[in-house]
This record gives sequence, C-alpha cells and structure tokens, in this order.
Amino acid sequence: GSSATGACAGKTTNTIGYYRLSCSSSTYSNTTVAINEWTHVAVTVDTSLAYSYQVRIYLNGQDRTDFGISRVTSAVIGNDGQSGALKIGASGGCSCARYAGYIDEIRLWNSALTAATIMQWMSWELGAYSAWHPDWNSLVLHLALDDDVTGTVAADNAAKNGAKYDATVPVSAWSTLQRAELTDTPFASPPPSPPPPPSPPPSPPPHAVSSSSGSLYFAGSETAHPTVAYASALAPASKLTFEAWIRPTTTGSAHNQFITQLGIKGWGVFVVSGSSATGACAGKTTNTIGYYRLSCSSSTYSNTTVAINEWTHVAVTVDTSLAYSYQVRIYLNGQDRTDFGISRVTSAVIGNDGQSGALKIGASGGCSCARYAGYIDEIRLWNSALTAATIMQWMSWELGANST
Repeated sequence: GSSATGACAGKTTNTIGYYRLSCSSSTYSNTTVAINEWTHVAVTVDTSLAYSYQVRIYLNGQDRTDFGISRVTSAVIGNDGQSGALKIGASGGCSCARYAGYIDEIRLWNSALTAATIMQWMSWELGAYSAWHPDWNSLVLHLALDDDVTGTVAADNAAKNGAKYDATVPVSAWSTLQRAELTDTPFASPPPSPPPPPSPPPSPPPHAVSSSSGSLYFAGSETAHPTVAYASALAPASKLTFEAWIRPTTTGSAHNQFITQLGIKGWGVFVVSGSSATGACAGKTTNTIGYYRLSCSSSTYSNTTVAINEWTHVAVTVDTSLAYSYQVRIYLNGQDRTDFGISRVTSAVIGNDGQSGALKIGASGGCSCARYAGYIDEIRLWNSALTAATIMQWMSWELGANST
C-alpha cells in the first residue's frame, strides 16, 4: 500500500489482490495474510455474473473479498496477447514485484470453484483417488512441487488429453525446509452421495396449518401460526445462523412473506415483495430472500430469487464481529447469494424484540400479516455463524443421534 513505484498506493499492505490491468481495476481481500504462517489463497473468476461479484478471494476457505474497494466494470482474465509465460514468484513482465516466502501446491482450474469445494479440498492432496472432486475435469494445472529439488522441472500432475504444462524452476528456488501440510484424500473411491432434499409433500389438507408428511404448509390466509415462546437463546448476542427448506407456492405477492420473525421488532427472514403496497419493500426484487433488520432499508437481501413450487434451502448467517458490510450472508442451496450492492448498512442487528416476542413461523412476528404461502421444513437455529462449507455439507442431511 506504499506510494512507491510498483505498489498500489492507499491499499492495505499484505492483503491479497487479483490483478486486472492496474491497481485501480483490481480486486482485493478485506483481511491480510499473516507473516511466517501458511495461508491458503484461492481466487475465483466467473464473468457470467454481475460485475461486482465476478471475482471472489478466499483466505483459508473464507470469502474475504472486499466489495467496498473492488467494484469494477468487468472481470478480466487477461491472456497477455497469448504470448507470455505464467511466472511464479514475480511479475510476469520482469524480475520485479518479487515475492518473498514459500509457495506450495499450485492449482489452476477452468471453472469457478464454490466456497464449499474450496474449503473441503484446500487441505487435501490431489492424486489417483481425487476424481470425485466436483470440478475434477476442469483441472488445468497442478504443481504439487514435490519434485527432485536438484532438478529444474516442476511436473504438472494434471496432464490430460496430451496437454502437460510442466514448470521450469531454477534450482535455487527449491526448499526442503517448509511445505504445506496436506492430508491424503480420505476416500479410496467416491464417497456415498448425501441424501437428496426432502421430497415435496402431497397437496395440502383443508385445515389451516399442517405438519402432514413432515413439513408445515401455509395457505397464506391463516390467522394463527406456530410459535416458539421467547427465550434469550432465540436472539444470540453476536452470531446467528437460521436454516430452513422452503417451497413457496405464490409468486408476485403484494406483501413480504415472513418465513420466521422474533416478535414485532426482532430479527426475521422473509421472501421479498418489491411492490409499492403496504408491507412490501418497494423497489427490491420480488422473491429474493431478505434478512430483516428494523426496516426494508436496513435489511440484507439475496441477489437471486427462489423458485416457486420448488424446494430451496435458505441459510442466513450473522456475525457482528466482522466489518459491517460482511456481517450478514444469505445462502441459497449452499451458495453465497448475498447482494452486497444493496445490503450496505451500518451494522447487523440480531433483534430480540425487547426480550418479549415469540418466534413466529409463517408470518410477521407482530401480527398475522406478511403471511407466507407454501411449505417450510427442517428449521434450524444456531448461535454461531456456520461456514459456507458446513452449510453445503449438512443442508441435505438430517440431524440426529449421530450428528455430534
């Protein structure tokens, strides 16, 4: 972050950057990497997404993209006019901007790995039994850097279809003093697939609220809803995760549809209505998911919608120890779908409704209004902010005696 030539003046020193033509058009992490400690760094680029979300930077499996200073017009996977070599440890155009330290286990994929995949595989070696990796066929380059340290070649272990991209390494660059500590892939063959999401229940019975076939059904016109009496555990002090499977049956509702809310002023999760009617969040995208914080303007929203008449897993995490813009995350089917562009507020609030309101399911906590229409199943509330990897791994698994 210095003002010297070859630096990005004003940026935070020891953060990670994804270079795109210049410092001003690059993307940065919002936390730094430690000195003399191993850190796993992953950068994903997906040019099919909206500009602000095309680049993500993960440190030790956690999304640490600084969206506040990384808003550019488009992501660029530059190819240097298809002439330059891939250089490791310095700028590609010169022996300058040189790195000092250790590097190990370099992998390049032609797909944008999910947060869950990065977290799951970052500490596992790639080898003969890694073919069940979800992006295995998109592995382009793998330099494990376990080669003969007296030689000048780092072998590409990802060689496929005759393409092999070995690296030429000066003998002086090798080190046997340090290496990343990886573990073998834990399966000698692909592991069993997790069970699928719950099957849709049959058509709803005629009465108001039903737990038929193991889920709740709401017609959207009820005057009574399931509640959990207030307890302080329902409003954790600093961290929260809410999960549920939902299958909404109404599109284009004139009002928000609360999946749950704690009292009239407490935290809540809802299906958004962007209409101008009372009880809606005018201008927001209908059928996105919102995390309610006092008002529409101070709430957080997803950047994609949930499908009608299909099951979707919804997870919302809150961690008030993080920088304001990253305290709330919304995951749909295990993918981080937080809309940082419209969700920038001063702080996250885990509202407790003055320690009096019950946790209501299927409507606003303060009234039988903002009613949800559809199915809800497998509701979970945690007093911690689950990681993306944990959400992805466990969302389709039942919790029971063997879940500890």
